[in-house]
Amino acid sequence: MIILAAAAGKNNELGRESGVPLWNLPDEYARFRKSIIGHPIIIGRKSYDVIREPLKGSLNIVITHNKDYNGNGALVVHSLEEALEKVKAEKIIYIIGGGYIFEMALPIADRIEISRIDASFPEATAFFPAFSTNEWTLLSSSKHDIDSRHKYAFTYEVWERKNRNLSI
Repeated sequence: MIILAAAAGKNNELGRESGVPLWNLPDEYARFRKSIIGHPIIIGRKSYDVIREPLKGSLNIVITHNKDYNGNGALVVHSLEEALEKVKAEKIIYIIGGGYIFEMALPIADRIEISRIDASFPEATAFFPAFSTNEWTLLSSSKHDIDSRHKYAFTYEVWERKNRNLSI
């Protein structure tokens, strides 16, 4: 199962193209970390450069066009296809960004786990791709309100692709 995992603003904002996030939501991040532990993650180079080191407990695969890129402990590949080939025996694979990687992976994804942040971020330059609810079923939705640690409310949603064509 290929899962896209993201947090995005009202207009699908992910962050700046540099990979720098536009918010700090500790409970959202903790949920994200708990979900990916023990599963391989695929991440674009710009997003990986923000975290600077592999996320512990998961095989980290970084996609970059730079043939000389040092993954600092992560496996480096040069295409989404190459990344998926490295983890083809795995039952669950998380793709965690950024926008370009999500766009490439959306057609092959089985599930989307997305935290919808109840705010707009006009300074964003990276976006989660739009997807049609005609092709996806909302399995669950859970709201987190603003509190002393969270400047923004957000809703965690799990979507599953309808009528998956198994020949893909």
